[in-house]
Amino acid sequence: MFARIGWYLLFLVALAIYISLLAYWQNMQKKYPEAARSLTGKFLVNQIQIVAGLIPIVAIPWILTGFFSRNFLLLVLAAFEISSLLTYVFTSKESGLRSKLWWAETTGILSAPAPEQLRGLPFKAVWRTSKRVLLFLVALILMVLVSIIYFIIATYVYFTNPLHSDIAVHKILTLNLGLYVGGALVAAISNIPQLSSRQINDNTRRALFLTQAAYALQIGTILTVYLGLIGISGERFVPQSLILPAAYTRYVPFVALTIFYLLILVLPYLAGLAGRRRAQVSLYQTILKWITTIIEAVGIPSHRDPDQLAHLRDEFNRETDTWIENERMVKDLALKVERAPAKDQLSKPLQDYVDAYQILKDQDSRFLRFTWTEAIKAKLDEMIDEYTRFASQPNQAEMYIQLGGAYERFFRDERRDYEEKLKQAESKRIMAPVLARLVGVIGAVPVVLQYGQKLIAILPVKR
Repeated sequence: MFARIGWYLLFLVALAIYISLLAYWQNMQKKYPEAARSLTGKFLVNQIQIVAGLIPIVAIPWILTGFFSRNFLLLVLAAFEISSLLTYVFTSKESGLRSKLWWAETTGILSAPAPEQLRGLPFKAVWRTSKRVLLFLVALILMVLVSIIYFIIATYVYFTNPLHSDIAVHKILTLNLGLYVGGALVAAISNIPQLSSRQINDNTRRALFLTQAAYALQIGTILTVYLGLIGISGERFVPQSLILPAAYTRYVPFVALTIFYLLILVLPYLAGLAGRRRAQVSLYQTILKWITTIIEAVGIPSHRDPDQLAHLRDEFNRETDTWIENERMVKDLALKVERAPAKDQLSKPLQDYVDAYQILKDQDSRFLRFTWTEAIKAKLDEMIDEYTRFASQPNQAEMYIQLGGAYERFFRDERRDYEEKLKQAESKRIMAPVLARLVGVIGAVPVVLQYGQKLIAILPVKR
């Protein structure tokens, strides 16, 4: 009895350390782009993640069941360190900053009102003004509830089964497999939207893919080990109505793991490349539409040119304002940063994202369009001022002809540049890089399965 209580107290200590590491790692993640600028900071983030992952996968099952061996721990640690090394090599500063911006966009933290602004408001008003923040808080509450449920079930299984018995081993492994898969799915939910985002360029997407692939190697290895330990073989994946020869059943885990990797890696990568191409085509088509409209306005000089340009500017501003209103990151981040006299005059949440915006504004199609619209607004104001300056001059017609010719040549050069960019975007191939990633994923699956089987073979436990 004293031995059982001692192991349980050790379990509580391990669980407390695990929660503390997760909180510390989460805090490091918020500051990841800053930490990643130093080799020491990036190494520290990866090692904390490894230690935090080993606790539920190795330490807690060993404490509650007592069957893990030292060789098993070393091999799992080696697999995690290899994954960490790949992540260390492939993670770029841009991918870290992109994750930071995605976090801000998902939680809506940049547009959320201050707590003092919500005091005294009815719940509907609070929900309407800070819906995404509240949804994020609900997700956190659910995660806490899952942790509490896991703790209760683990405690019940531990005290209602013989210490270190086969049935206790089976139940604890099944419980920890569920906890691990749940955590992996939560991580995938946050990684897949980033990988499939149309707002990142090819280099950043490639870095995100390789980083997530490194984590996927961990997931595949642990899934292989745990499914084997709790007795789930290839036959369990096949419907009873489907009869497969025994020779083909052994390939079922390979197919299942391949499908898993396709869902979390290859398909999001394909969706991201296709979405990026559509975003670029749409951006360049919009730019060319307005450039052509401006050329038509100044192409035939007349005394109405200032009025035409003023009308064109007003129409352009209305369309731009409507677009900004529907693009939250432009409204909440880009617009405020560009209009602020100095960084220290921005709100504290915005100050934390200025550097990310400045580095990524040449990649994100939304920020690219915003930068272009700001430049066109300034150009239209300059043109209207120039035309107005000569409106009452005796040589008005001559000056309008010169101005019109100069501006027409300028915008025709701009149009040629964007027409070339549009052709490049439309002709961009997306299947070749996707097939290259697919070949790499399929090649990694048998390696992961074999490594998992070797891990199972060294464990002194009946399966």
